[in-house]
Amino acid sequence: MPELTIFRTQYTSWTTLGIPLDPYIGNVELITGRAGRGLRGADWVSPLFWPESNPILLDKFRSSCDESLQQLVEAAHELIELVSGASDDAITKLRALQCFIEAFPKGEKRDNPQARSRQVHRYESCRLTAILMTRVVSRGETWSDAADGTTFEKDIIFALSNSEPDDLWGEHVGLLYWVSLIAYAVLHKTRYRLFSAGLVHRLISEITFGDQDPHIGIHSLKCLGNFEEVCRIGK
Repeated sequence: MPELTIFRTQYTSWTTLGIPLDPYIGNVELITGRAGRGLRGADWVSPLFWPESNPILLDKFRSSCDESLQQLVEAAHELIELVSGASDDAITKLRALQCFIEAFPKGEKRDNPQARSRQVHRYESCRLTAILMTRVVSRGETWSDAADGTTFEKDIIFALSNSEPDDLWGEHVGLLYWVSLIAYAVLHKTRYRLFSAGLVHRLISEITFGDQDPHIGIHSLKCLGNFEEVCRIGK
C-alpha cells in the first residue's frame, strides 16, 4: 500500500482552484495518496456527480450504501435534475420530492443497531445537506440565507466532526465533497470557516492529485452553482 504523501501549500496558491482565499488558513496540510484503491470514479458519485451513462459506477456506489442512504442521495440528485423544470408536472414532482427528503429520520433515530457511530453521522450530514437544498429550492435564497433561523450550522458541524472525516469518508468521498461544498457556502463567514475550508481544501487536493478524472470535481462545482442560480432566479 502506498504511503500517504503530505503537501504543504500557502493559501495564496488556491486562487486557481476557485476556492475563496482565507487569510486565517496560512499553511494547510493536505493529505493525498489514495492511488491504488481503485477509485476511478465510483467513490466520487454524489447528487452532484451521477454518471447515468456508466451503470457500473452507479452499481458500485449503490452496493456500498444502506437503503436509507441510497434513497436519500438519489432523491437529492433527482431534486437537482427537477429544479430547472418549468412545467406544472415538474413543479408537482418537485414538491413531492421535497416532502420525501424532509421526511427522512434523523441519524440518531435510525433503527439500525449494527450501524457504527461514524456511519450514523455520515448519514446525518447527508440528510442535513439534502434538507437545506429543499429550503434553497422553496425560498430561492442563498445557502447561508436558507440556513438562517435553523440549527444547520450547529448540527452540520457536530455531524461532520463525528463522522471521522480524516479518511475523507473512504468509498464515499464524493458524498463528503457534496456535503462539504454546501457546508462551506454556509459557514465561510462564521467562526467555523476554518473547519469547513480545511475539508474543502483537502478534497480539492484529492480530486486534483488523485487517480480519478479531475473533471469530476469541476462538473460537481458547476452543477452546484447552476442549482443555486436556477433556484435564486425562480425558475
